Parts: sequence; structure tokens; C-alpha cells
Amino acid sequence: PRPINFRFLKRLKLKTILSLIPSPPNKELIQFCEEQKIQNKFFQVPKFREEDLKVQLDSSTVANILQILIDVQY
Repeated sequence: PRPINFRFLKRLKLKTILSLIPSPPNKELIQFCEEQKIQNKFFQVPKFREEDLKVQLDSSTVANILQILIDVQY
């Protein structure tokens, strides 16, 4: 998410944001998550390529993401 999206995200009352991005989240997102008490779980993935139409994830990353998705604390 970018700063322009933060107002909308506030209304969703999120508990967690999963960031599947090539580099760590920017300072604005980190600050927003801290202010809103949203956990930001960062998973480094290769940069998306239009010709591939997918993001490659290894099985351990998928398992970690699924664990977060099914855990009610997140």
C-alpha cells in the first residue's frame, strides 16, 4: 500500500498486512502500521514480471504465509 491508500485501509480495521514485495516496506507504511497497531509481515519475493504473470514463492514461504492466514491472533 502507498500513502494514498492509508485512509481507505484505516476503515478496514486491519490487524495484519502481508507484504510480499522485493524490498522491505517503506518508512511510510511502517509508520502507518505502527500508528494503527497493524502488524506488517514482510516476505521478500522476486520482483513481479508482467510476462510471467505470477510471483514465485518457495514452499516454506507459502507455509509461513498460510500459518499467518489461519492464526486468529493476526
